Amino acid sequence: MRSAPLSFCLFVFAYLPGATVRAGGEDAEPRGVPDELSAKIDQAVVRARRFLRVAQDGSGPWSPRNPLYTRHKGRVEFEAGLTALAVYAMAAASAPQTAPSIQRAIHWLDGEGKAGLAPGAKYATYSNSFLVLALTSLDPVRYGGRIRVLVDKILAGRQKNGLWGYRLLPNHPDVSTDHSNTQVAVLALWAGESLGGATVLPAAWTRIRTHFQKNQRRDGSWGYTSADNTGTATMTCAGLSVWIYAAAALEQDPANLDGLRKSDTASRALGWLRRHSNPGYFRDAYYRAGLERVGTLLARPKHEWYLDGASYLIRHQRPGGGWSATDGAAGIYETALCTLFLCRATLPPRTGESSKDAGAPGRDSTRGGEFPDLVDPGEGAEQRLERAMTLYGYYADSRKAAVAPLFAARGPKLIGYLVEALRHKEVDRRRAAYDLLTRLIAREVYFDPVAPPKQRTVMHKVIDSYWKKHRNDFRWDTDLGRFTVRE
Repeated sequence: MRSAPLSFCLFVFAYLPGATVRAGGEDAEPRGVPDELSAKIDQAVVRARRFLRVAQDGSGPWSPRNPLYTRHKGRVEFEAGLTALAVYAMAAASAPQTAPSIQRAIHWLDGEGKAGLAPGAKYATYSNSFLVLALTSLDPVRYGGRIRVLVDKILAGRQKNGLWGYRLLPNHPDVSTDHSNTQVAVLALWAGESLGGATVLPAAWTRIRTHFQKNQRRDGSWGYTSADNTGTATMTCAGLSVWIYAAAALEQDPANLDGLRKSDTASRALGWLRRHSNPGYFRDAYYRAGLERVGTLLARPKHEWYLDGASYLIRHQRPGGGWSATDGAAGIYETALCTLFLCRATLPPRTGESSKDAGAPGRDSTRGGEFPDLVDPGEGAEQRLERAMTLYGYYADSRKAAVAPLFAARGPKLIGYLVEALRHKEVDRRRAAYDLLTRLIAREVYFDPVAPPKQRTVMHKVIDSYWKKHRNDFRWDTDLGRFTVRE
């Protein structure tokens, strides 16, 4: 296997000593993903999804191909987590929730797979957490009830220090905690609270934030546990990600998120990664996933971490569409993590936006799933609109196409709302607003959500001027399914 490109492995390590992390909201990417590479990424994701679909057992689960897993891990207990991880990867790769492979997997998890989701199972934290991530990726409102139950189970499985081990047995003397299990639990808590309507009390986030802040080593790293004498690249990525999520959950002002990204905690962690990571680490799929998470949470420009990483994965994709840790056969675990990297599946922190506070859901008549009732003008209408935008931003393209027309129920004023949202501080909200705007008006709209601030201002002025000139002329065309301007 060829060595990983050094430029990728140094993606966050290009900081000069003493440099600070630039904020994501006003730090636009100098360049996006080139069209040629984007096409190759799309092809790689399709091939990976096909590999996962073919590798699925007929009864629904994914079984580990590595014989060491079969010999040492225990069939159902390990397979539950692997199955949930595979579903999460397929959902990130835009597999519809109605796909037979997805439905078989969920049916298996509801039956035989329950053994691996039980609190006492050897890998219960991973299994339950990956299932939350899978369900929030598929449809966080349809599966909202189940997501909330899973989040409550994860919270109940904390140990005395507020962290997690492999089993979800609360305050159990035989359960030792580590930063890896805690990372995946926190990913699930954030997704469940942000999109699934789950409740995570501030006290839980405070303990997590305090632990990782106090246990960051002087050199900026984290180890597998707080007692470890040395830090590792994978656990430093984990520690930084968990700290960002916990701190963001406690911030009431979204503007403070930029402060977290510039903080001493983040800067020291990135400094350690710059000094200690090497190209060989990139062969580890778990490390790759950590790099994607750090790059997304810190809103780093894609050219610093994603472009070379995606190129590397395209070159090393196996003939059948999967990836392997060695030159041997592709594995399900490695393929799922590589797919999540290519799809940039990490849920960014969005302070101040939680689906549990956004009002009662309505019915999405186009797909039969739950979606905020955008027609109801009563109390909570604005919160429902905000919740709908939050959900829309994380849906796959096929799902966006189905729900976009529902926004038209808000009338032409929605266009003004979307035009103003193009100025939002967070790049993900700008992306969502731009995507929805282009789907809803019968006119080409040119706007780059990740362009430098000055360029965005110029583009926005053109769009805003058009809106102000024609705000009273927009009408919904039922045949086109778009807003058109009455001439």
